[in-house]
Amino acid sequence: MGNKNPVPADHESLDARYLGSCVNACVEDLEAYDATEKETNHRGMRRYFTRGEYNALSELFKYEIDPRSGLTMKKDWHIRYGYGMYQGQNVICIHHSAIHHFYTIPKDTRYAN
Repeated sequence: MGNKNPVPADHESLDARYLGSCVNACVEDLEAYDATEKETNHRGMRRYFTRGEYNALSELFKYEIDPRSGLTMKKDWHIRYGYGMYQGQNVICIHHSAIHHFYTIPKDTRYAN
């Protein structure tokens, strides 16, 4: 069926917010994040991203945007979401394939702490 979503993926904006993953993080930073993390659901995570950024996330993690085309992030029960402090910044974390992926929360969002 293909992607019927008219909003293009905004990789540039998403890339600018990416802080890294647990693969190359130091133990102290991960432990500090884990101590502050509050779990959220897909809807809670979604609030922190524009539609273009969300579409870029879906492409990055190999999910479909249109549920008629296959598995979406929302329907995958193996993925988790959280938010907290990482390296002194408010972040949203996507736990995908047991890897933490950290994205900054923009200060101008009403959801930022």
